Amino acid sequence: MRWFWGIVAAVVLIAAGGVAGYVIASHRDAPVAVPPAGSRVVFFGDSWTAGYWSDPLTGGFAYLTANVFGWDAVVLGEAGTGFIQKGPNPPEDESYPTRAKTLPIDEDVPLVILEGSINDTTLNEATTSNPTVDRLRFAVESTLASLRRAYPNARIIALGPTGGDPVPELDAMLRQIYAAENVSYIDAVDWITEDMPWALGDPYHPSSRGHAYFAGRLVDALQAVYSP
Repeated sequence: MRWFWGIVAAVVLIAAGGVAGYVIASHRDAPVAVPPAGSRVVFFGDSWTAGYWSDPLTGGFAYLTANVFGWDAVVLGEAGTGFIQKGPNPPEDESYPTRAKTLPIDEDVPLVILEGSINDTTLNEATTSNPTVDRLRFAVESTLASLRRAYPNARIIALGPTGGDPVPELDAMLRQIYAAENVSYIDAVDWITEDMPWALGDPYHPSSRGHAYFAGRLVDALQAVYSP
């Protein structure tokens, strides 16, 4: 387990180094304070959220971010899924709106981090979705409505996808949609790039080191979101 705490320490050092994400402040959810240690925080997303290519999966960015803040992480990541895209094994792996619709109500969750999704682009050859702004907007709005129902006391912070072309095009659409919904958006499109081979486990997922680096960026960005 010594290596695991080394990764956690690396996250803290990266966050302390002031590595900032591009953040759109929310008007609907005014910053109050970062949820205190012991809070149950939900991470909802795709394989990145699940921790794919981290060994073990609990070395993924969601778990590492929660460790830094002392949160009890509820990690709801499903590989291959997105706002429009279904996973490789439907109906078990459904799109975000369908997955969110079945979540039980939990009034004790103060924060939901909604990640992704690179699966809503054509970057991955397995992807069949072709998002337009209107189609994507409907899926995002449906997902947000279900998350707000399930977690009525939670602030929702959106974490955008990471990657090269065509991810920036998707990122621009998501920023537009979240701005209309007054949801804070963390732009992570260039946090991990193809010229960072140490951070990549495969062309589409971060390595263990990549997850640690990504978590450090997210920690810093979350602190910026909650800054007055």
